[in-house]
Amino acid sequence: MEFSKPGFIKYQGRAIQEFTSVEKDEASNDMPVKTNLLGMAGHSDGAEEVSLTINSAIPRRGTTVNWAGLARSHTTITLDFVIGGVTTTTEGRVMTVKDASSPDRPNAKDIGFHGRVIAESGA
Repeated sequence: MEFSKPGFIKYQGRAIQEFTSVEKDEASNDMPVKTNLLGMAGHSDGAEEVSLTINSAIPRRGTTVNWAGLARSHTTITLDFVIGGVTTTTEGRVMTVKDASSPDRPNAKDIGFHGRVIAESGA
């Protein structure tokens, strides 16, 4: 049996090369509706949201995207998350940027993105 290739992130149509891992979390944020007579009566629709956590090694030449600049400028961007033949297009903001250095691993930049899904295509 063969399995899908590792997932990746695209920004402005280009694959981000230096990341070492990426995670996508989606939440419907639906809420249970409970009433005195029915108990659990159903659900109310919530505001859907998506979060991406991108961990990246920092090349000597620097990263291809100025993530901290995007966070500081409060810029809304579009990121594509591609995994298993499915492309999820998201729109939102870079909310957190963390730089780390240690003798046990490469210099790293961890990016937290928060927004919404605007399209999904593929398998």
